[in-house]
Amino acid sequence: MVRIDKLREDSEKRILRCSEGNSIWYQIWIDPGDMMRIEPLLEGGDRIWMEELEMYYTFFYEIRNGRRVLGKDRIKKILDILL
Repeated sequence: MVRIDKLREDSEKRILRCSEGNSIWYQIWIDPGDMMRIEPLLEGGDRIWMEELEMYYTFFYEIRNGRRVLGKDRIKKILDILL
């Protein structure tokens, strides 16, 4: 079962922390300005521009198959910038 924790949800940003078993991932809807601020930290992560919403939908893993994809430190920096 997937557990979803809302880290922030308002008219400008939506940040969800999702977890299931040993896997943790984040789903983030942010504006282009915030995306430009975190873009250098997302190397190796997945991101999609949703034109119909004109917002970035950013999706990245903390742990996948027992290994960290972006690393805890980089994820902490991203969340510190956005929160």
